[in-house]
Amino acid sequence: MSETLSAILVSLGMANQSLLQSNEREGYLHVPRAHPRKPTVAALRFWLRSSNVFILAQMYKFGSEDEMIDSELPDRKTRARAPMRAPRSILYVFLAFASLLGCLLLRPLQNARAEVVLPKERRLLLFDVYNHEKINIAYRRGDSYFPEAVAQLNHFLRDHRTGDLARIDPRLYDLLSDITAALGRAGTEIDILCGYRTPLSNEILRRTQPGVAVHSLHMLGEAIDIRIPGVSAERLRDVALKLHLGGVGYYPHSKFVHVDLGPVRRWSSSVGSGRR
Repeated sequence: MSETLSAILVSLGMANQSLLQSNEREGYLHVPRAHPRKPTVAALRFWLRSSNVFILAQMYKFGSEDEMIDSELPDRKTRARAPMRAPRSILYVFLAFASLLGCLLLRPLQNARAEVVLPKERRLLLFDVYNHEKINIAYRRGDSYFPEAVAQLNHFLRDHRTGDLARIDPRLYDLLSDITAALGRAGTEIDILCGYRTPLSNEILRRTQPGVAVHSLHMLGEAIDIRIPGVSAERLRDVALKLHLGGVGYYPHSKFVHVDLGPVRRWSSSVGSGRR
Protein backbone atom coordinates (compact mmCIF):
# COMPACT_ATOMS: atom_id res chain seq x y z
CA MET A 1 0.00 0.00 0.00
CA SER A 2 2.89 2.31 0.83
CA GLU A 3 4.28 1.83 -2.69
CA THR A 4 0.86 2.62 -4.17
CA LEU A 5 0.47 5.83 -2.14
CA SER A 6 4.00 6.88 -3.04
CA ALA A 7 3.27 6.31 -6.74
CA ILE A 8 0.06 8.36 -6.46
CA LEU A 9 1.87 11.29 -4.84
CA VAL A 10 4.62 11.21 -7.48
CA SER A 11 1.94 11.15 -10.21
CA LEU A 12 0.28 14.20 -8.62
CA GLY A 13 3.59 16.03 -8.68
CA MET A 14 4.07 15.24 -12.37
CA ALA A 15 0.47 16.25 -13.10
CA ASN A 16 0.98 19.52 -11.21
CA GLN A 17 4.04 20.31 -13.30
CA SER A 18 2.23 19.34 -16.52
CA LEU A 19 -0.70 21.60 -15.62
CA LEU A 20 1.59 24.56 -14.95
CA GLN A 21 3.34 24.00 -18.28
CA SER A 22 -0.05 23.83 -20.02
CA ASN A 23 -1.12 27.09 -18.39
CA GLU A 24 2.10 28.64 -19.55
CA ARG A 25 1.40 27.65 -23.15
CA GLU A 26 -2.13 29.07 -22.90
CA GLY A 27 -0.82 32.38 -21.60
CA TYR A 28 -2.16 32.05 -18.03
CA LEU A 29 1.25 31.65 -16.46
CA HIS A 30 4.46 33.31 -17.47
CA VAL A 31 7.61 31.31 -16.71
CA PRO A 32 10.70 33.09 -18.05
CA ARG A 33 13.37 30.99 -19.70
CA ALA A 34 16.29 32.28 -17.72
CA HIS A 35 19.89 31.12 -17.61
CA PRO A 36 20.20 28.10 -15.27
CA ARG A 37 22.66 29.96 -13.09
CA LYS A 38 20.50 33.06 -12.97
CA PRO A 39 16.92 31.86 -12.35
CA THR A 40 14.26 34.52 -12.26
CA VAL A 41 11.77 34.79 -9.43
CA ALA A 42 8.98 33.34 -11.54
CA ALA A 43 11.09 30.38 -12.75
CA LEU A 44 12.31 29.60 -9.22
CA ARG A 45 8.83 29.73 -7.80
CA PHE A 46 7.60 27.50 -10.63
CA TRP A 47 10.22 24.88 -9.68
CA LEU A 48 9.29 25.10 -6.01
CA ARG A 49 5.59 24.64 -6.70
CA SER A 50 6.10 21.67 -9.02
CA SER A 51 8.47 19.96 -6.57
CA ASN A 52 6.26 20.13 -3.47
CA VAL A 53 4.25 16.99 -4.15
CA PHE A 54 7.33 15.08 -5.31
CA ILE A 55 9.12 15.86 -2.05
CA LEU A 56 6.11 14.68 -0.05
CA ALA A 57 6.13 11.44 -2.02
CA GLN A 58 9.78 10.88 -1.28
CA MET A 59 9.11 11.55 2.41
CA TYR A 60 6.53 8.78 2.48
CA LYS A 61 8.73 6.42 0.48
CA PHE A 62 11.77 6.80 2.72
CA GLY A 63 9.93 7.54 5.95
CA SER A 64 10.70 4.14 7.44
CA GLU A 65 14.23 3.84 6.09
CA ASP A 66 15.79 4.79 9.42
CA GLU A 67 14.09 1.76 10.96
CA MET A 68 15.63 -0.41 8.26
CA ILE A 69 19.18 0.68 9.00
CA ASP A 70 19.56 -1.81 11.86
CA SER A 71 18.78 -4.75 9.62
CA GLU A 72 21.28 -3.52 7.04
CA LEU A 73 24.19 -3.52 9.54
CA PRO A 74 25.32 -7.10 10.24
CA ASP A 75 27.19 -6.62 13.53
CA ARG A 76 28.22 -4.13 16.18
CA LYS A 77 31.65 -3.49 14.63
CA THR A 78 30.08 -2.44 11.35
CA ARG A 79 27.54 -0.44 13.32
CA ALA A 80 30.38 1.37 15.10
CA ARG A 81 32.09 2.21 11.81
CA ALA A 82 28.87 3.49 10.24
CA PRO A 83 28.85 7.30 9.88
CA MET A 84 26.32 9.28 11.90
CA ARG A 85 23.59 10.65 9.69
CA ALA A 86 20.15 12.08 10.15
CA PRO A 87 17.22 9.92 9.07
CA ARG A 88 16.13 10.69 5.54
CA SER A 89 12.61 11.36 6.70
CA ILE A 90 13.88 14.38 8.67
CA LEU A 91 15.79 15.57 5.60
CA TYR A 92 12.69 15.46 3.41
CA VAL A 93 10.61 17.18 6.07
CA PHE A 94 13.16 19.99 6.05
CA LEU A 95 13.14 20.17 2.23
CA ALA A 96 9.35 20.25 2.11
CA PHE A 97 9.23 23.01 4.72
CA ALA A 98 11.89 25.03 2.88
CA SER A 99 10.01 24.59 -0.41
CA LEU A 100 6.71 25.77 1.05
CA LEU A 101 8.39 28.69 2.79
CA GLY A 102 10.07 29.66 -0.47
CA CYS A 103 6.72 29.75 -2.26
CA LEU A 104 5.27 32.04 0.39
CA LEU A 105 8.26 34.38 0.31
CA LEU A 106 8.42 34.55 -3.49
CA ARG A 107 4.70 35.16 -4.03
CA PRO A 108 4.85 38.95 -3.36
CA LEU A 109 7.85 39.26 -5.68
CA GLN A 110 6.11 37.39 -8.48
CA ASN A 111 2.97 39.47 -8.03
CA ALA A 112 5.06 42.64 -8.28
CA ARG A 113 6.65 41.29 -11.48
CA ALA A 114 3.22 40.50 -12.92
CA GLU A 115 2.07 44.06 -12.29
CA VAL A 116 4.93 45.37 -14.42
CA VAL A 117 4.12 43.25 -17.48
CA LEU A 118 0.38 43.89 -17.47
CA PRO A 119 -0.79 45.98 -20.45
CA LYS A 120 -1.16 49.65 -19.57
CA GLU A 121 -3.85 51.82 -21.10
CA ARG A 122 -2.85 55.30 -22.22
CA ARG A 123 -5.40 58.11 -22.18
CA LEU A 124 -5.33 61.76 -23.22
CA LEU A 125 -7.49 64.71 -22.18
CA LEU A 126 -7.04 67.55 -24.67
CA PHE A 127 -8.63 71.00 -25.08
CA ASP A 128 -8.38 73.04 -28.29
CA VAL A 129 -8.11 76.69 -27.25
CA TYR A 130 -9.20 77.95 -30.69
CA ASN A 131 -12.06 75.61 -31.56
CA HIS A 132 -13.09 75.21 -27.90
CA GLU A 133 -13.32 71.46 -28.35
CA LYS A 134 -12.39 68.81 -25.80
CA ILE A 135 -11.56 65.14 -26.17
CA ASN A 136 -10.98 62.52 -23.49
CA ILE A 137 -9.99 59.22 -25.03
CA ALA A 138 -7.96 56.06 -24.47
CA TYR A 139 -5.79 55.57 -27.54
CA ARG A 140 -3.40 52.76 -26.63
CA ARG A 141 -3.10 49.60 -24.54
CA GLY A 142 0.27 47.94 -24.19
CA ASP A 143 1.98 48.15 -27.59
CA SER A 144 -1.29 48.40 -29.55
CA TYR A 145 -2.87 51.65 -30.71
CA PHE A 146 -6.64 51.90 -31.14
CA PRO A 147 -7.13 52.89 -34.80
CA GLU A 148 -10.46 54.65 -34.22
CA ALA A 149 -9.08 56.60 -31.26
CA VAL A 150 -6.00 57.65 -33.23
CA ALA A 151 -8.24 58.80 -36.09
CA GLN A 152 -10.27 60.92 -33.67
CA LEU A 153 -7.12 62.48 -32.25
CA ASN A 154 -5.85 63.21 -35.76
CA HIS A 155 -9.10 65.03 -36.49
CA PHE A 156 -8.91 66.88 -33.21
CA LEU A 157 -5.42 68.22 -34.04
CA ARG A 158 -6.43 69.44 -37.51
CA ASP A 159 -5.30 72.83 -38.77
CA HIS A 160 -7.71 75.20 -37.02
CA ARG A 161 -7.25 77.82 -39.74
CA THR A 162 -8.11 75.69 -42.78
CA GLY A 163 -9.79 72.63 -41.28
CA ASP A 164 -7.34 70.32 -43.07
CA LEU A 165 -6.17 67.26 -41.23
CA ALA A 166 -3.30 64.84 -41.66
CA ARG A 167 -1.86 61.74 -40.07
CA ILE A 168 -0.21 62.60 -36.76
CA ASP A 169 2.70 60.43 -35.69
CA PRO A 170 1.30 58.35 -32.77
CA ARG A 171 4.56 58.84 -30.90
CA LEU A 172 3.50 62.45 -30.43
CA TYR A 173 0.54 61.23 -28.36
CA ASP A 174 2.92 59.08 -26.34
CA LEU A 175 5.09 62.14 -25.76
CA LEU A 176 2.12 64.07 -24.35
CA SER A 177 1.26 61.11 -22.13
CA ASP A 178 4.86 60.86 -20.91
CA ILE A 179 4.96 64.56 -20.08
CA THR A 180 1.84 64.42 -17.88
CA ALA A 181 3.16 61.29 -16.18
CA ALA A 182 6.53 62.95 -15.54
CA LEU A 183 4.69 65.87 -13.96
CA GLY A 184 2.94 63.45 -11.62
CA ARG A 185 -0.40 64.40 -13.19
CA ALA A 186 -1.10 61.55 -15.60
CA GLY A 187 -4.30 62.14 -17.55
CA THR A 188 -4.49 65.84 -16.71
CA GLU A 189 -5.89 68.28 -19.28
CA ILE A 190 -3.54 69.63 -21.94
CA ASP A 191 -4.36 72.84 -23.80
CA ILE A 192 -3.53 72.64 -27.50
CA LEU A 193 -2.45 75.80 -29.28
CA CYS A 194 -1.27 74.21 -32.51
CA GLY A 195 -1.19 70.64 -33.79
CA TYR A 196 -1.08 69.94 -37.50
CA ARG A 197 -0.25 72.91 -39.70
CA THR A 198 -0.65 73.09 -43.48
CA PRO A 199 2.15 74.64 -45.57
CA LEU A 200 -0.18 77.59 -46.20
CA SER A 201 -0.74 78.22 -42.49
CA ASN A 202 2.96 77.83 -41.82
CA GLU A 203 3.81 80.44 -44.44
CA ILE A 204 1.24 82.86 -43.01
CA LEU A 205 2.76 82.47 -39.55
CA ARG A 206 6.27 82.97 -40.89
CA ARG A 207 5.22 86.33 -42.33
CA THR A 208 3.46 87.54 -39.20
CA GLN A 209 5.40 85.98 -36.32
CA PRO A 210 9.13 85.57 -35.63
CA GLY A 211 10.77 82.23 -35.01
CA VAL A 212 8.63 80.04 -37.32
CA ALA A 213 10.70 77.45 -39.17
CA VAL A 214 10.43 77.07 -42.94
CA HIS A 215 10.31 73.30 -42.65
CA SER A 216 8.31 73.15 -39.45
CA LEU A 217 7.62 69.68 -38.04
CA HIS A 218 4.03 70.81 -37.51
CA MET A 219 3.54 70.20 -41.25
CA LEU A 220 4.65 66.58 -40.79
CA GLY A 221 2.38 65.89 -37.83
CA GLU A 222 5.39 65.59 -35.54
CA ALA A 223 5.10 68.73 -33.40
CA ILE A 224 2.61 70.35 -31.05
CA ASP A 225 2.36 73.57 -28.98
CA ILE A 226 0.89 73.07 -25.52
CA ARG A 227 0.05 74.48 -22.12
CA ILE A 228 -1.06 72.61 -19.01
CA PRO A 229 -3.36 74.48 -16.62
CA GLY A 230 -1.77 74.92 -13.22
CA VAL A 231 1.75 74.23 -14.55
CA SER A 232 4.08 77.05 -15.47
CA ALA A 233 5.59 77.08 -18.94
CA GLU A 234 9.04 77.01 -17.36
CA ARG A 235 8.33 73.83 -15.41
CA LEU A 236 6.67 72.26 -18.44
CA ARG A 237 9.81 73.01 -20.46
CA ASP A 238 12.09 71.49 -17.83
CA VAL A 239 10.08 68.27 -17.64
CA ALA A 240 10.00 67.91 -21.43
CA LEU A 241 13.76 68.45 -21.61
CA LYS A 242 14.44 65.72 -19.05
CA LEU A 243 12.61 63.18 -21.21
CA HIS A 244 15.13 63.63 -24.06
CA LEU A 245 12.51 62.57 -26.62
CA GLY A 246 12.83 65.42 -29.11
CA GLY A 247 12.98 69.17 -29.54
CA VAL A 248 11.68 71.56 -26.89
CA GLY A 249 10.94 75.23 -27.57
CA TYR A 250 10.19 77.66 -24.76
CA TYR A 251 8.03 80.75 -25.40
CA PRO A 252 7.82 82.67 -22.11
CA HIS A 253 5.92 85.65 -23.49
CA SER A 254 3.12 83.52 -24.91
CA LYS A 255 3.47 81.05 -22.01
CA PHE A 256 3.53 77.84 -24.02
CA VAL A 257 5.98 75.08 -24.90
CA HIS A 258 6.64 73.47 -28.25
CA VAL A 259 7.55 69.75 -28.27
CA ASP A 260 8.35 67.61 -31.29
CA LEU A 261 9.78 64.27 -32.40
CA GLY A 262 12.84 65.71 -34.09
CA PRO A 263 16.43 65.58 -32.82
CA VAL A 264 16.94 66.39 -29.14
CA ARG A 265 17.53 70.15 -28.95
CA ARG A 266 16.25 73.24 -27.17
CA TRP A 267 15.61 76.89 -27.89
CA SER A 268 13.82 79.93 -26.54
CA SER A 269 12.12 82.76 -28.41
CA SER A 270 13.48 85.25 -25.89
CA VAL A 271 16.98 84.93 -27.38
CA GLY A 272 15.84 85.11 -30.97
CA SER A 273 16.60 81.47 -31.83
CA GLY A 274 13.08 80.17 -31.82
CA ARG A 275 11.96 77.38 -34.13
CA ARG A 276 8.36 76.20 -34.35
